[in-house]
Amino acid sequence: IMVALPVIPIFLLGRQFKLSDKVTMVVMAIYALFPATVGGILYDFHENCFLTFMLLMLIWAVEMKKNITAIIFLVLTFMIKEDAAIYVAILGLFWLVSRRSRLRGLIAIVSSGIMYIITTTVIKSFGLAALDNYSLDTVRFANLLPSEQSSMFGMIKTFITNPGYVITQIVSNAPTGSAE
Repeated sequence: IMVALPVIPIFLLGRQFKLSDKVTMVVMAIYALFPATVGGILYDFHENCFLTFMLLMLIWAVEMKKNITAIIFLVLTFMIKEDAAIYVAILGLFWLVSRRSRLRGLIAIVSSGIMYIITTTVIKSFGLAALDNYSLDTVRFANLLPSEQSSMFGMIKTFITNPGYVITQIVSNAPTGSAE
């Protein structure tokens, strides 16, 4: 159900942007038949299946200027997992840079930063390690960290200082080695 539900905000966004029924149906079909969407439901249930619906509903609420609905979907998105704040921050950056909704973009970015700090603090309080405390052998993204002592900020530095390397790592899907 959670994998199928995003067709609702896709339909609503199609209406909002005045797309023809045919184009809206094609976009909904592309979403529904996209291997990454369908593949996620073939073997287990993962919390990521909630992300698409919540993020698309957040986008719709912001585009429609429905502030209460946007806040509800912002909070629901944050409740899915600790790194959901990153997705919301990227949306906020888009809204801020594109001047579509600067205030909402700023709110999304600031709330994402606060939420990310809260979630990583809670994770650390339970004795679980955040990204900056993992050894390079256990980090999924070790190839983007410049050294063993790196944190999330080290990963951001790699993105900024060596985007070509980052692109090759994403395309090759080879998580070995380090960013230097």
